[in-house]
Amino acid sequence: MKISKSNQIKMNAEQSIHKLAVEISLAHVKEKENDVKFYNLPINKICQVPVIVRLIKMANTKDKVIVMFEISSEYAYTFINNEHEYATLYEMKFQKCESVSLIEFYQQIVTKIKEIIKNLKFDKLNGKLVENEVMEEEVMMNIFGDCANVEFDWDRCACCLENTKTKTPCGHSVCVLCWTTLKKECDEDEEEMKFQKCPICRNEMYY
Repeated sequence: MKISKSNQIKMNAEQSIHKLAVEISLAHVKEKENDVKFYNLPINKICQVPVIVRLIKMANTKDKVIVMFEISSEYAYTFINNEHEYATLYEMKFQKCESVSLIEFYQQIVTKIKEIIKNLKFDKLNGKLVENEVMEEEVMMNIFGDCANVEFDWDRCACCLENTKTKTPCGHSVCVLCWTTLKKECDEDEEEMKFQKCPICRNEMYY
């Protein structure tokens, strides 16, 4: 009996998910029991934003995994959001059931990650990945956009001129997407160190 193309694609996906689940479970098992365990998926960008998709199994836990979508480590030391924190773009938490094997658990996680990624959009205003949500900017503009006396708590990105709440350490508005495209430059005193510079005041963006 000939397998249809769609069924073959589905079978290939299921086999690949199982293979990846085995690889993740083996990587986590190899770590010491009391250590925090990491596994980074080989995904470089989502919605054009440089990311690290990291599975984290906390120390001394057998059934809890956190999946973090973080800004790429290349920018982690320079990027802060409006609350002056490192950027977590999206987060998921998983709890293993007793009746499910470890490999099945990771299969469920990988399958869910795939489903989520397919529906993610980048919210440029808040510098986050969101799933099937109406953007805050759209909601506020629909309600208050015709009020001439209203000012919103965001500014225009210095690069793309779209609205954003993300600010540089020196206080200038640059959205996450534009931030990750800024060229790194060598510091005059430290030739080997490269930093991004604010497109407005040219201060080095690190702290």
